[in-house]
Amino acid sequence: MIGVTWTGWDGSHWDLRKGPVYMQPGVDLFSMLTGDEFVRQTALTDGQRFSGWRAEPRAGLLPVLIGRSQTELEWLALDRAWWRTMRIDRPGTLTVTAPDGSVRRLKLRFVNDGGSGSILDPSQRRLTTAPIKMVADDPWWVGDSFGKVFRNGGVPVNFFGGEAGVGSPYIIGASSTTATATITNPGDDGTWPVYTIDGPVTSFSAMIDGREVAGDFTVAAGQQLRVDTSPQQQVAYLIDGETQTNVTRQMRELQFAKVPDGTAVALSIQISGTGSLTITAEPNYYKAW
Repeated sequence: MIGVTWTGWDGSHWDLRKGPVYMQPGVDLFSMLTGDEFVRQTALTDGQRFSGWRAEPRAGLLPVLIGRSQTELEWLALDRAWWRTMRIDRPGTLTVTAPDGSVRRLKLRFVNDGGSGSILDPSQRRLTTAPIKMVADDPWWVGDSFGKVFRNGGVPVNFFGGEAGVGSPYIIGASSTTATATITNPGDDGTWPVYTIDGPVTSFSAMIDGREVAGDFTVAAGQQLRVDTSPQQQVAYLIDGETQTNVTRQMRELQFAKVPDGTAVALSIQISGTGSLTITAEPNYYKAW
């Protein structure tokens, strides 16, 4: 069975399958997203040519049943707690878990309650229904983050540490190095990555599809550089304990590019130092499963 949960902006967690607030038939937030397509027509060619598209905000209904509770006061407390999670200015998260264990999430804001107010006293029945209208400003369902750590290969070390000539020399090496740099996006569309550089590193470079993010300054041991390439951010922070310093202007190159969906994508990674460069991203999906 597909699991559906709601996490409010206040951190409260609601299982919409097991209650005490239950998802009802008529949910239309799980389907394929829609978009505006851009086409061109000329007198030189028949038909039209597709030139691109833009996803629209995802709007839909989340019908729920609130209750039933044992007493009027219990129902009143439940009703208040549920509606507290519904805010126009503070999104919550709808999470869908498929039978195979995969998880996808959608951030939603409250629009209206569908006129669910009743002339009857709902506390007497100790339940009520509401066809809640919601909107996802970002219409993509988002899966668990994927990523990979890249580091220079270090000096080989004998894992057992025994004397020479005793047994085979079993060596532990880095799982990913700058010589084997690839990453795979399992989503349905390209997604903006986050680059995290853990020191000590004196220079670094990461290139996707010919677009480079690079810096020629030192990230010391114990420090971390975080570069968020999403259009809403596009900023680089040097993190040292609790201190964050904006170092965007110090970057040598900031040519942002998405990690394409599909098969393994070749990367060009260069790291000077014994630290590491990690690339992470959240895959985008058209549907809830």
